[in-house]
Amino acid sequence: MAAIMESNNSSPYSVETIQANQDHRWAVLKCSCDPSDEKDALTNEIVYLVRKSFGEDKIIQTAEDLFVDELLEGTFNIEHLTNAIRLGLPNPEAEGRKPPQLTNYRSQTAEMIAKSALAQAFSFRYPVAPQEATTNPNQPILGFDGWGVAEEAQGETTLVLIQVKATDESKYPPGEATKLKSECIRIPFNPSPLSRALVAMSALLNNSENMELRKCLLKMLEGIGKQQLPKIYVAPVIVRGVTQSKIEDLSPIQNAADEFHPAIGRGASVSIGCELAGFGRHVMEHARRSA
Repeated sequence: MAAIMESNNSSPYSVETIQANQDHRWAVLKCSCDPSDEKDALTNEIVYLVRKSFGEDKIIQTAEDLFVDELLEGTFNIEHLTNAIRLGLPNPEAEGRKPPQLTNYRSQTAEMIAKSALAQAFSFRYPVAPQEATTNPNQPILGFDGWGVAEEAQGETTLVLIQVKATDESKYPPGEATKLKSECIRIPFNPSPLSRALVAMSALLNNSENMELRKCLLKMLEGIGKQQLPKIYVAPVIVRGVTQSKIEDLSPIQNAADEFHPAIGRGASVSIGCELAGFGRHVMEHARRSA
């Protein structure tokens, strides 16, 4: 019987700095990867996140709960189920001759890198993912690039909204940082996507062990209904390839942080040490492998 996936215990990231500015925090992380190494820590971390984000672990767990007798009898096979699930993951071959910077496998991989780096820097967690509900894995997912939660002191839960830009530019800051700044400023003043994110998160949290979090998300949603924003961490991330990340990557966003009040910044720049499109293709090919 195939085991439920477990994340890599050793983080591939090195947190170079976390800069504080009032309530805001800005992190720089670096890592290196060797796609030719089957045990490469970054590859394995991002492959795990891809599979988890598209629902593999939930489906396998559900099957193991529902088909106890069939599994013992050998009439239901978890390995076959896993292989079928992976057929529905993003397929680089399906994207034809798109320019590398426009490929979904590049952008999806960058989003997973961003989520993983933010988890390392700020201990965010991701109970559900937008990818769980997508019907076409080879098309971009509209809306926020990721949702998460931060569990604070005294049991307070903060909503995390992630926006990501991947860039192969070598300048500091990259042009994509200005686009991220504009996206961050809009977040507290546009309740429609906030509402949609909370509805989707609540709907996808369908098991009893997440009941308290579900209650918390529904309270946030009810607050929006009476024009009260929940506590929000806006999490903009610059993902770089071979160019090393620096705190200057985030300077346009840092300089505009007061403009997305009452949301609070939890941003990061992370570099992976290899070309982004090539790494994205490698990750998706690896994620689609048979069990």
